[in-house]
Amino acid sequence: MHLKTCQKHYLDVVNHGLRSKCIGMKRRYFVLFVVLLFFGTLLNAQQQEIDSLKTILTGEDLHDTTTALVLKRLAWRYMNLKPDTAMLLASQSYELSKKNDQRLGVKNGLNTIGGILVMTGNFHEAEGYYKKLLKMEETDQVLPRVRVAYNNLGAVYFRKSEYDSAVFYYSKSLDVARSLGNKDGEALVLRNISDVLIDHGKLDEAKGYLTEALAIAEETKSSKLLQDIWESLGKVWMITKEYEESANGFEKSLFYAQQTDDQINIANINNHLGSLFLEQGDADKSLRYHKNALESHRSVDDKLGIVSDEISIVKNLLSRENPLYGQAERYLIEAKTMAEVHGQKLNLSECLLLLSKVRQGLGDYKEALSFQKEYQVLRDSIFSDQQNRVLAEMQTKYETRKIENELEGQQKEVELLQAQSGRQRLYIFLGIAGVIIIGMIAHLVYVRQKETKKKLRLTKELQTVRQQQFQKELDFKNRELTSNTLFLAEKSRVLLDIQEQLVHISKTSSTSSTPDYCSILKLINEHTDMDNEWETLKKHFDQVHPDFFKNLSSAHPKLSQNELKHCAYVLMNLSVKEVARILNINSSSVQMSRYRLKKKMGIAEEVTLTVHLHKIADSIGQV
Repeated sequence: MHLKTCQKHYLDVVNHGLRSKCIGMKRRYFVLFVVLLFFGTLLNAQQQEIDSLKTILTGEDLHDTTTALVLKRLAWRYMNLKPDTAMLLASQSYELSKKNDQRLGVKNGLNTIGGILVMTGNFHEAEGYYKKLLKMEETDQVLPRVRVAYNNLGAVYFRKSEYDSAVFYYSKSLDVARSLGNKDGEALVLRNISDVLIDHGKLDEAKGYLTEALAIAEETKSSKLLQDIWESLGKVWMITKEYEESANGFEKSLFYAQQTDDQINIANINNHLGSLFLEQGDADKSLRYHKNALESHRSVDDKLGIVSDEISIVKNLLSRENPLYGQAERYLIEAKTMAEVHGQKLNLSECLLLLSKVRQGLGDYKEALSFQKEYQVLRDSIFSDQQNRVLAEMQTKYETRKIENELEGQQKEVELLQAQSGRQRLYIFLGIAGVIIIGMIAHLVYVRQKETKKKLRLTKELQTVRQQQFQKELDFKNRELTSNTLFLAEKSRVLLDIQEQLVHISKTSSTSSTPDYCSILKLINEHTDMDNEWETLKKHFDQVHPDFFKNLSSAHPKLSQNELKHCAYVLMNLSVKEVARILNINSSSVQMSRYRLKKKMGIAEEVTLTVHLHKIADSIGQV
């Protein structure tokens, strides 16, 4: 009797498993259907506004000034929906204004194109457009617009991690704001400078700027500024692990964002709160804030924000003691679909990596390996795109410099000819014989000078080309080293997870005796030797930066092996997010590690960790 009962229970479990699998598949398709229906409703409202602008364009007797203005407004509407379309519209507006000599329209076009380029991550191109805009604004001397142009350039350099240039332009914007008595503008730039200092690890100095900005914003009662300043203070306190103050700062920032119904910033602040509570170990509270952020981004149809929020939610679900793989997979399917449709390669690569972990956690190792392969192919594609963009930028700079040098040489030749012509006219009055003799001498001198200058110019160009070639080779080695580091770290982490799951399965089943199982385990062991991988990376690193570890250990003998590795990652210009991925910790922990590392090394407040390490690396060739 007992045996029959057990058999019946076993059959019930099997049937329940099969039904659950079918229901899971149905749920995935249902989620996709609901998401598509939801986005269709949101897009309808935005489409109505776009259609109304298009109707204006089709009107008769439309002036070119109005056409350029409508094109610019359409570009801003399409910026989040279709960046390529937005760029096309903004370029048409700019060219039309330029053709009709509409100076204000030209400046608006430059500003719009620069904004689109910043949003799509093309900071080098954005820098060029913003510099053209700044030159026009400085010529026109409309100081409020000059202040904004300085601030825009500061923001671009901040995104490029060129902090000295960012502070330079922010400071010029601050001077103009103070000369105009623009309190809101002054507080805004003070807050922007504090962001640069936070990235530098100069937290005390950043607090000083934020305190000054907060006093001004409370005086002017600007909700937008109060929101931004409290948000920055929340970030500082989060890094220093003053969690109660951090939560209070973010909550105040959220209050002011809700007053202005700024859904984008409401989403950003909710994400900060989600990260804060996850760092404190409160995953449920963290999840609620991340879901609030997702709701806000969906309300304005911010595709990039939606995908980023869903990735944050997935990381929360997977960080728990008992990971919620089913829920995580549903969010990842939606995020992956949207990232593919809108060309978000970086987010798509993260979705693929997380899907690999989810399928691994669900025991589907074949699918996990498939997602891992897709991730590796996409990462290689992203690296190739970045390399091609860098090479194109270097080629553009070289061609521009070459043309400028040629124009300068031609101008000098013209000036020289004009000077000689003046002397020849003078010699005519002194006599025909004197003119002929002096003219011949002058001609010989001119030819010799021209040849000498030509030789010097060619020599300089050759030296420049050699220097650029050397820099290209060095940059390529650095990029190759960075790519290898990230790839090996991700590969080892995934393989170790798979190995743990296989060992666990072998203890509960008879699969450990099969040839396939032994073959897979052996293959994984051969590719998860972390010491060998670090030695390989260290060998490549020493080729690019010889004797760096020796000099670093000599200057700071108390550094541990992990801290030496962290210094190497900083010297390789890895971002905080990339180091967090390698060390399997969150971004705020990396920032805190750098802050503590800087204190341990006794680096002065005004000197960044990156600058200090580069000085050690540069001193190697001077010994």
